[in-house]
Amino acid sequence: EGKVVLGVKRAFGMEVVGSFFSLPQQLTDLVLGLAGQKNAGIEFNALGATIHLRKVLLEDQGGFPAVSIGVGYAYSSLHAAYALPQQSQSFAGYQLLYGGTLDLSGTLNTVGVDLSVSKRLLIFTPFIRIAPWYQWASFSGQMKNFTFDLVGASSVIDPAAPSAEITTNNLSFLISGGVEINLGGFALVPGGSFDLANKNFSANLSSRVQF
Repeated sequence: EGKVVLGVKRAFGMEVVGSFFSLPQQLTDLVLGLAGQKNAGIEFNALGATIHLRKVLLEDQGGFPAVSIGVGYAYSSLHAAYALPQQSQSFAGYQLLYGGTLDLSGTLNTVGVDLSVSKRLLIFTPFIRIAPWYQWASFSGQMKNFTFDLVGASSVIDPAAPSAEITTNNLSFLISGGVEINLGGFALVPGGSFDLANKNFSANLSSRVQF
């Protein structure tokens, strides 16, 4: 993954780091228009934000590394929809017409604490972090504006629009590490993490503007 992060150092060893990401529907419409698909009936938008507070417990001095503790929260959402063209087929001697908009959405919330150990070596700061994180999420799908019609039939069909919703909760225990490359007011941070609960490994690259 890639993201741009804004970090602000406070007094008393406190640090505040936040990030924000938005993919508005207007941008999706612009891309569809450039591709000649302006009226394709496609919706796609996303939003993400994080905030992280960190307190330095031990300063990086001499041969001793820095030790800090932090707490953070992250929110992300995704929405996608596609207006299906009206379909037609023969059914029991009648012409069946049906259509609608397939609508999918999801939200993810994450909160947790972490303990970090790091040591600055010139412009490089290798670090390791241990963090339990709790996540709760919801995902839903439905057929909006659902139509279902038997042309010529004497009875009227009024079907319920198909829909489904799933909610999940899970606790993860992450071990992560990387190297922060400090370039004055800018930092580049390649790293990776391993989820002990799910046995999953992920790599990431982030950048940070520092004041």
